[in-house]
Amino acid sequence: AAIVTNPPVRAGKAAVDGMIAGAFDHLIAGGRLTVVLQKKQGAPSAKKLMAATFGNCDVIKKDKGYYILESIMGDVAND
Repeated sequence: AAIVTNPPVRAGKAAVDGMIAGAFDHLIAGGRLTVVLQKKQGAPSAKKLMAATFGNCDVIKKDKGYYILESIMGDVAND
């Protein structure tokens, strides 16, 4: 399973952070959260949050100020 998003940054940081944190509750082990963000729209802070939430976050691609970030759900019980 995967969640792929270009989050609505104009809705604010709290909305984007909520989407990232909420994805944790919807993915099973091996599931992926992939996010596209511009650096100037918070990609570095989103990367930190994804790493803190999922325990990992990789930059899949970086081009012209855009970042594709991906976290993979580990073997964690989602209760």
